[in-house]
Amino acid sequence: MNANPVLRFLRLPTLAAWLCFGLHADVLVESDTTVGLGDPSLEGQRVIVSGATLTLAGPHTFSDLILSNHAVLTHVAAPLGQPAQALRLTVTGQAQIDATSRLDANGLGYAETNTPGYGGNGNYAGGGGGHGGRGHRSAGLPLDSGGAAFGSVLAPDSWGGAGGHGNNTAAVVPGGGVVQLEVGGELFLAGTLRADGATAWINNQGGGAGGTVYLKVGWLRGTGVISANGGGGEWVDGGGGAGGRIALLFGTNEFHGTLTAHGGNGAGQGGAGTLYLQPKGPTLGEVRIQNAASGEWTPLTTPSPFNLVIGPHAVVYPPQPLTVGTLTLQDGGTLVQAAGTTNLSVTATGDVVIAAGGVLTADGRGYPFGADRGPGSGRQTAWGGSGAGHGGWGADSATGALGGPHYGSVLQPVAMGSQGGNGDGGPGTAGGGAIRLHVAGRVTVHGRLSADGAGAPPNNAGGGSGGSLWISAHTLTGTGHIRAHGAAGEWVDGGGGAGGRIALYYVHNEFAGPLTATGASGAGVGGAGTIYTKGESEPQGELFIGNGGHAGNFTALPSPEAYRVVLGGRANVYPETALTLARLDLVGASQLTHLRGQTNLQLVVNGDVLIAADSTLHADGRGYPLGEDPGPGAGQQTAWGGSGGGHGGWGGSSATGAAGGWAYDSILEPVRLGSQGGPSDSGPGTAGGGAIRLIVGGQLAVLGQLSADGAGSPVNNAGGGAGGSVWITAQTLTGNGLIRAQGGPGEWVDGGGGGGGRIALYFATNTFTGTVAAPGGPARRGGAGTLYQRQLGSAFGQLLIHNGGEWGNYTPLTSPEPFHVILAENAAVFPESALTVQELEIRANSTLTHLPGQTRVDLQVLHNLTVAAGGRID
Repeated sequence: MNANPVLRFLRLPTLAAWLCFGLHADVLVESDTTVGLGDPSLEGQRVIVSGATLTLAGPHTFSDLILSNHAVLTHVAAPLGQPAQALRLTVTGQAQIDATSRLDANGLGYAETNTPGYGGNGNYAGGGGGHGGRGHRSAGLPLDSGGAAFGSVLAPDSWGGAGGHGNNTAAVVPGGGVVQLEVGGELFLAGTLRADGATAWINNQGGGAGGTVYLKVGWLRGTGVISANGGGGEWVDGGGGAGGRIALLFGTNEFHGTLTAHGGNGAGQGGAGTLYLQPKGPTLGEVRIQNAASGEWTPLTTPSPFNLVIGPHAVVYPPQPLTVGTLTLQDGGTLVQAAGTTNLSVTATGDVVIAAGGVLTADGRGYPFGADRGPGSGRQTAWGGSGAGHGGWGADSATGALGGPHYGSVLQPVAMGSQGGNGDGGPGTAGGGAIRLHVAGRVTVHGRLSADGAGAPPNNAGGGSGGSLWISAHTLTGTGHIRAHGAAGEWVDGGGGAGGRIALYYVHNEFAGPLTATGASGAGVGGAGTIYTKGESEPQGELFIGNGGHAGNFTALPSPEAYRVVLGGRANVYPETALTLARLDLVGASQLTHLRGQTNLQLVVNGDVLIAADSTLHADGRGYPLGEDPGPGAGQQTAWGGSGGGHGGWGGSSATGAAGGWAYDSILEPVRLGSQGGPSDSGPGTAGGGAIRLIVGGQLAVLGQLSADGAGSPVNNAGGGAGGSVWITAQTLTGNGLIRAQGGPGEWVDGGGGGGGRIALYFATNTFTGTVAAPGGPARRGGAGTLYQRQLGSAFGQLLIHNGGEWGNYTPLTSPEPFHVILAENAAVFPESALTVQELEIRANSTLTHLPGQTRVDLQVLHNLTVAAGGRID
């Protein structure tokens, strides 16, 4: 004790006091007094501090404690060069702090530069001290500066870090001290219990971090204040100190006062500290993190599970996976993936709630990792960078840099998004990170759960791709937004990033908000990402691919399982390999195609297929050339003009006399690509149509377009590509759309049109009322292709050859079975060999003939032969 304490030993005068505090002698402290380490003078006593300051050094034990009449209980400040001391007090009975009094450890923490959490100094100003959160950097420090966080969440016992000094002084700003108070009975707090960091007092200093308040009480009551706030930095340049750490362990909690561990203000707000509340018994404790204003971030680990509440203005990041009971993100609260980590992983044994205004995010947390730009990174050509790929392909840059490729898993997405391509103004933006959320209870998303690529690219740079969201929960609900968007490229020349990947697994799905993984805009739009959802009782999941109504680059479609697939929002999709699906819906102006260089689009659907009126399943222009191979029916060139490519019919001749490409392939089982049109003096002919093989176990409804046309827009004098192949087997064929394998147009003056392709339709029931056509292409029209239809179980089918009402080149005819043959609409047909058919109809303006050099038309008709007026056999 001090040399001249004013201590009086007395009895409490009232019966109520006797009942409350027991039969102990009182020690009344009425003047400022210091009790040193090991001093036993107050041990075991009922201590009443009235109108004075009692300073304790080291651990002590009282029977009871009363602070009244502006009393202060504090601890010894940290001497320079020595470990700081703390207020470590055990009260075996009751403790009371009236509204005028306080237990005060403000500014009694670390006060040196070489201590934990020191805020640092850069150029002319100091950063805020760190403790529960990071201290904010000063105006003169780099972005990742400021004091580091440290200390325990559950059992804190550390002093707040010192704020950095400014150029006007070498003095640092102390952090908050340490208060450890154990009360066996009731702690009634009407006043204040503080361990705040000190506020900067000299120009350019950073604020000290909050210290520690650690309470163990039987019964906590009152309406006072408990705080471990960071101190303010000098407001223009000094960083704010971080919040400290508070832990309250109690039997009964009826405290209705204020609990805060906020960061301090200044050049920027210090990061929030941590507040831990643990009731007695097996109940999980609760960690609360919130801040007074948006500022620095707070790192968080879970040495053992607790319920986690992240409140307004707090930004929390886990350096390693979190295991919690429940997780609540309140309005303005954010949980974010830590920079430099591969994902944000949360396991919750209870519920997860993201309130409106709350955010769980990995935006911009993906590649680059050092020099690694990611497996789908964008590229640079000249001054422009392309978008990065992930779920889809990134968009090309305006300067011709190809977009980054796709990668990652549809069913279990864990990969991060890749970096956009560099522009002449700097590097492309980062991809989205990865979130793995495993929740035993309910996930409620009213706010945002996202892994977007980072925005704001520099001049001509590409956008990063969206990352990954993999969520497993018992119930998914809410009206918020779940997304993994690509980032925009610089709008003139930089390509947009592709969408990422989302997978949701659940027992019940009541989520009613938007669920999106779209590519972003720029010089071009990135490809859509993938969204997979699966209920526990469902035999297969559903994959949705949509691009938000913006046509963009391609998205590859694998089939690791036979899931239901919905394409919408102008998605542009192709299969990586042959596909087996449970169901397929093309809606929202979407398209499913195959790439050039792939031999066909081969698709087995066990259930139904819907091609909506605004959507397309096509292989238009996807045929020959394959590398240098123009195809078996390639068009020719004579002088400056090119003829049309052949397939089902011969290609149209060019005006310069180049013969059209020859016919080939099977009428009954067409699988070949259409051939390329003939080249001209201006360049190559256009590509032929690709090949589609579609097997549908249920109903195929074609309300839109299903096609394998030859490509259009030939260069001057060049020939058009031939139509490709469409081979369909379906239980039911219905709709009023278009099924087509048309030859591509030749250049209208001299180029020959491509020959029509081949279509074969097999069905049990056919109620299709739309158009089925395989005409040759204009202007110097190619020969008609073949349209074969057969009911399943029938001995033979029907072959229709028509050329769209215009005469063109020839179509060769064989009879691999004795089908019913109809020639119509300017079909010009010749037999390649002797023909045997069930019936033959030759309608007006159509003809069956033989070519010069053939001796005759050798034809056997088993039943009916009909030649309409204007039809001919010659």
